[in-house]
Amino acid sequence: MVGPRDGFDPARKCAEECPHIGILIASGLADPGPGDIPEGAIFLRKPFSADVVHERVKQLLPDG
Repeated sequence: MVGPRDGFDPARKCAEECPHIGILIASGLADPGPGDIPEGAIFLRKPFSADVVHERVKQLLPDG
């Protein structure tokens, strides 16, 4: 990304503009601080397994 942005910025923008979309954020470098991730978003710390991703995506889906 250009400038001082990180992946948390687009996640917050997406949550503002499309609140019905579930958001899953993954990083091996950054740890979210207070207010970094939108309410209801899920953060995954790398490394993670496919099973962990599968479970978190199920949490984001309306029917689980």
